[in-house]
Amino acid sequence: NRDKGDFIENDFRIGELHVVGLVKGEEETIYVTSNWSIDYWRDELGMSSFSLEAKSVVFHCDSSKAKQILPFLSASYPSMRFSDPSLTIESSVKNVIDYVQIILRFASFLTLLTAGFLFLTNALLLSFENKKEAKLFFELGIRRKTIVDAFGSNLLLLGSSSLLIACSSLISVEFTLHKTLEENFGKSSSFFQIDL
Repeated sequence: NRDKGDFIENDFRIGELHVVGLVKGEEETIYVTSNWSIDYWRDELGMSSFSLEAKSVVFHCDSSKAKQILPFLSASYPSMRFSDPSLTIESSVKNVIDYVQIILRFASFLTLLTAGFLFLTNALLLSFENKKEAKLFFELGIRRKTIVDAFGSNLLLLGSSSLLIACSSLISVEFTLHKTLEENFGKSSSFFQIDL
């Protein structure tokens, strides 16, 4: 947000830098005088002193500690404003994932309704298709209850196998989606919470 000062401006120039000595250390560090960066950009690269005035500072900290550090810094320095851009990004990604989950749950509900409708249609078609066979079995002397049980068990077997296939495909898609979101965004919530 530019109005609140939440932006980073990059201006790249090419210039010379004279190194006067090397010091061994654990990290790669450039040791300079306190105003060196302003002097270098102003004198060597020709930038205006007004655009070099420091209005904000960026510092790195562990992202897990940022939520505790920000309130402490805000309380210690009330005239300053502190923000963590990763928290804003994480919040917006969480909102997008929540919207996607709402859409997926609505689509799952519609899919379940469609599956129920197809199951009833299949049962109706199966009963119409096997009506002549049921009549033939009845005329051969088989009791009506036995015929109904046989066709009911056929329908139950068909429905349970369809349910098993649908549930296994749903779980595999949920697991794949959960892993993909976790790899890309670092955190995701899953309806089933499957971890292998």
